[in-house]
Amino acid sequence: SSGINAEWPLRPGDSLCMTSVNDNLGLASPLEDSHPFYYLVETSGMNQEHDMEKLETSIERVFEAGCATDGVMAASRDQAKHMMSLRENIAPALKAVGFNYKYDVSLPIKDMYSLVEQVKRALRDVPGAQVGAYGHVADGDLHFNPITPEYDPYVRLLPTPDLFQSKLIKFVCLQ
Repeated sequence: SSGINAEWPLRPGDSLCMTSVNDNLGLASPLEDSHPFYYLVETSGMNQEHDMEKLETSIERVFEAGCATDGVMAASRDQAKHMMSLRENIAPALKAVGFNYKYDVSLPIKDMYSLVEQVKRALRDVPGAQVGAYGHVADGDLHFNPITPEYDPYVRLLPTPDLFQSKLIKFVCLQ
């Protein structure tokens, strides 16, 4: 029996991560339309034919359940490398947007995006503030970056215990 190891990096938000990679680094999205969320699935297994069958079945179920509206599968090693480069270049792309306050938190998967929404609400009165977020769905790891045009001491102090007192968050690391 063959198993598939999969990584599910998450790029949620108002497309800020994908837009930043496109606009700031010139890396094109493999999808024609813009979407609020992007998932990159990387797999590896022992039996390519069997693994592809399992992957296609899983993807079909995701679409049937209404959890996805668009998608693309790499047809070559070069296309796969390009897709991975989108994920790997999010941090430098966001850096080009403005001053990044980087946080790495671990929390239940179902609560990942609610933290991003909470930070967005807290920043709504800060001119030019945005939030870029991405991570790994499988292990509940979320990288979120409040971003301002320039350093702002208010934003630096924003993720105080008030924001992180939620029992949902297991671990916080200021990067």
